[in-house]
Amino acid sequence: MSDDARTSKPGDARDARDAADAKTDRCDDARDAADAKTDRCDDARDAADAKTDRCDDARDAADARTAGDAGDPSASWGNPRFAKEFPRHPELDALVAAFARGDYAAVREGAPKLAAATDDDAVARAARTLRERIEPDPASRTLFLVAAALLVFLTAWWVAHDGPDGNGAPAPPKVVVPNAN
Repeated sequence: MSDDARTSKPGDARDARDAADAKTDRCDDARDAADAKTDRCDDARDAADAKTDRCDDARDAADARTAGDAGDPSASWGNPRFAKEFPRHPELDALVAAFARGDYAAVREGAPKLAAATDDDAVARAARTLRERIEPDPASRTLFLVAAALLVFLTAWWVAHDGPDGNGAPAPPKVVVPNAN
C-alpha cells in the first residue's frame, strides 16, 4: 500500500464517491438534453414531412382538376359545400357547375325551370336552394336602401342650407385700387 492510501481518511473516499456521482449525474443530464434535442429535431422533421405531404396532395388535386371533366361540378375547387348533398341529376349538375363558375344568370334562368319541370322533389328542392343562394341577403338589401336614403337626405340638406353657390353668401366686394396719377 502506498503512503497516500494509508494516510487517507474514510471521508475522502466518500467525497470521491460523491464527486463521481455528481459527474455521472452531469453526464446523464447532458445525455437527456441531447435526447430532447434529438426529439425536437425528429418532431421538426415529421412536421416538414407532413407539410410536404399536404403540398403533394394539393398538387395532385390540382392535376386531377385540370385533367378532370370540366362538366363535373365535383372536379373543381369551387364546388359549394351546400351542394355536396344534392342528388345527382345532369341538369342540376350543370346548374351547380354554373354556380361554381360564377355564371349566376344561367342559375337564375335554369333553376326555376328545372324545379318546375322535374318530378323528383329532391331535385326541385335543390334547384330552389341553388336559386335562393344567388339572391342578396335581405339585411344587406335593407342597409343599402337606408344608405341610399341617407345620401339623398344629406344632399337635399346641403342644397337647402349651403347650396352649390357656397352658403348663399354674397360675392365679396371688388377692391378698386385708385390710380395714383
